Amino acid sequence: MSKDQEKWFDVARSVGSDSSEGDSKDDSVIQGKITLIRDYINNVKTRCTYNAAAEALGVKPAKFKKLLGDRQPESSWFVNTGAGEPVGYADNEKHPDLYRTTRIITSAEVLTRNLDL
Repeated sequence: MSKDQEKWFDVARSVGSDSSEGDSKDDSVIQGKITLIRDYINNVKTRCTYNAAAEALGVKPAKFKKLLGDRQPESSWFVNTGAGEPVGYADNEKHPDLYRTTRIITSAEVLTRNLDL
């Protein structure tokens, strides 16, 4: 495991569930987890549905998409359930290895198990 992966695994393990400190802290915690998931799917070069990632994080898919931020190749691994495509991405914004496999993570369980979320 790389140092970066270890760092994000530590972030995921240290996250508390206390929501009394407000949405901004919650969003920063979720951002750390999004980065963890993004790093993981980039490492395994496997697409993941927005729904699976959102469910693993305990947020609605619309909020997850908003928190993803600007389109970038590293985030193009997140795809819609129907077509398996990243929503709104031009071809030049997609990761060059996006279609190297037909496999798509469609279950939050895969993420929660592999990333200890």
